[in-house]
Amino acid sequence: MAKSPKIRKPTTEPVEYEPCIVAFIDVLGFRDLVNSRSAADVQDAISALQHFTAPDKEELSKSDRRLFSQAQARSVSDAVVRIRPYVTEYRDGALIHEILDPLKAQIELVKLRVLVRGGLTVGEARVGSSDRDPVFGPAMIRAYDIESKEVLFPRIVVDDDALLREGLASLLERSGFDVVGRVGNGTEALALVRTENPDLLVIDIRMPPSNTTEGLDAARAIREEFPDIGILVLSAHVDVEHAMELLASGRSIGYLLKNRVTDVADFVDTLERIANGASVVDPALVSELVSARRRDDPLAALSAREREVLAQMAEGRSNAGIAQRLWVTEGTVEKHVRSILTKLDLAETGDDHRRVLAVITFLESR
Repeated sequence: MAKSPKIRKPTTEPVEYEPCIVAFIDVLGFRDLVNSRSAADVQDAISALQHFTAPDKEELSKSDRRLFSQAQARSVSDAVVRIRPYVTEYRDGALIHEILDPLKAQIELVKLRVLVRGGLTVGEARVGSSDRDPVFGPAMIRAYDIESKEVLFPRIVVDDDALLREGLASLLERSGFDVVGRVGNGTEALALVRTENPDLLVIDIRMPPSNTTEGLDAARAIREEFPDIGILVLSAHVDVEHAMELLASGRSIGYLLKNRVTDVADFVDTLERIANGASVVDPALVSELVSARRRDDPLAALSAREREVLAQMAEGRSNAGIAQRLWVTEGTVEKHVRSILTKLDLAETGDDHRRVLAVITFLESR
């Protein structure tokens, strides 16, 4: 009589996500590898991948996984999911380890004429306490998306947003800040603020899922709901329109390019100033605003003397009055006026009307 299969009972333990480093590594051309190479070659390739992505079981059994943490690898036919709990006192070392080990695997597999492609990220996942427990979570989906959608060539791509987030958190903790949370999208940012009510929020202007303005939208919502929380928005490039909208929201606000983060002392000083109520603008944004003003200034083409003449026109003086005021001949003033009207590209209408249009342009530019 055949035995009925045993079905595992649902766990009574609480099932929760935890911070993890997750890598999804795929063997490219696995079907061709199996069809064109010997079984020994295929086994060598898979063994090499597992060797460089699996933990040392003996060391894992000795260590406190919450303190040191070790990677766990799950083989899925032609791919390996490598996952490492990130709740550890050695976060920086764990992250560096997880970046280097897959690269070692890639080098070793190249020697076997096997190419791999992968994605690595930091986020939430369910690890479980034994090899029989399922592994799943948003970070696994993100790692797979990086590998399948963003990696165009045989290489391991690290999620730069995750690296920046974790790097900033580590930097701030070492600088004496109390980091109360890390999140990966605008919705989570708003939820975290509502729960923790922090003094300061650092947020990327572009966040998942569309990587457009989710961070800015979240910052706007947080500022409206929590006006006393300082906000620093990071951006990869200068976006004048978004920056001006953000800065117009009041005090304790900042807009900074990501490359400024490399100057640790200056970055920490910026955060402290924002937390104390100041508004901070990236120097590149200031330069862009000045340049934009110059490009858009309708009077930019006028000479200094022509500006003086136009200013006198705005005060209602005639050509004769302007000549007397500027100590020049009336004929000289007439030449300046004609030049002003031409440079401002005012339509050919009556001279009096054109003078009025020139004065309006002058006043609007102030």
